[in-house]
Amino acid sequence: KAGHITNAVNIPFAAVAGRVSELEKHRDKKIILVDKVGQHAGDVAKQLKVLGFDVVRLGGGMSEWAHQSLPVVKK
Repeated sequence: KAGHITNAVNIPFAAVAGRVSELEKHRDKKIILVDKVGQHAGDVAKQLKVLGFDVVRLGGGMSEWAHQSLPVVKK
């Protein structure tokens, strides 16, 4: 409801393990992990790094993104 970063793929924390296949087409790119305040992204980063993905965590999550008045897309 609050919006998302342009071109973001929303995969809930609890569903990551079962939806990794959706990220395969992005394997050759750096994947930026974002959550609400940055609490779960670190755990997901560890999981994806073990699987060979190049990932980083967006510090502060969407809360910091919004605080910086960066753009979001709303449907």
